[in-house]
Amino acid sequence: MTFARGEIWVVAEKGFLAGKPRPAVLIQAEALEEHASLQFCLIYGAEDAQRDVFFRVPVAPTEANGLEQDSTIAVDKIVTVRRENVKSRCGVLEEDAMGLVNEALIAFQGLV
Repeated sequence: MTFARGEIWVVAEKGFLAGKPRPAVLIQAEALEEHASLQFCLIYGAEDAQRDVFFRVPVAPTEANGLEQDSTIAVDKIVTVRRENVKSRCGVLEEDAMGLVNEALIAFQGLV
C-alpha cells in the first residue's frame, strides 16, 4: 500500500483506542514512505468535539474526503500506528482543510 500526506484512512491499534477503528488524516512526511509506522491526527464526529479548542479543525463530509458526517480533526490527538493496523482509505482531505491542519500543527508543536 502507498500512503500520501492528507489522505484519510481508517486506523485501529490493539491496546490503543480500545482497538476501535477510527478515521484519521495522515500527517507524516511523504519522504518517510518506507518507515514502519505512520503518524495521523484522529478524526471525531463534530458532536464529540470540544468546539472551543483551537487545535480542532472542523471538516464537512465530501465525496473527496469520504467522511460520512460533519467531523473534527483533532490536531492535539496525534497517534503513531503500525502500517499493518491501517485498514482502508476513505479519501483525501481538501487542500484548504489540509492547510488549516498544517497551521494548527505548527501552532500545537510550537514551531512558530
